[in-house]
Amino acid sequence: MDPLDTVKVKTDAGTYSIEVHYDEEASYEEGDDRYGYSVLSPNGDIVGGLWAVDGDGDYLEELAREEIYYDARDRLDQANTVGAGFVGVI
Repeated sequence: MDPLDTVKVKTDAGTYSIEVHYDEEASYEEGDDRYGYSVLSPNGDIVGGLWAVDGDGDYLEELAREEIYYDARDRLDQANTVGAGFVGVI
């Protein structure tokens, strides 16, 4: 499914993408609009996502940005831990 929109979010760990999706089939079956998002890491891996009913768009973006915050923090912590080992060896 192609995204309706893509939002780029820059962090110290790299640039993440929030892809907004619309599920036309589920929207027709359920009688309301179904939107969702996927969070892509700087290397393109999916690190999160969620589907919800229309009207929750701001809340969805808030959740996506929260996922980005925690993933970026974890990546930086891992990089600093690995980097600290090399400094001790050198």
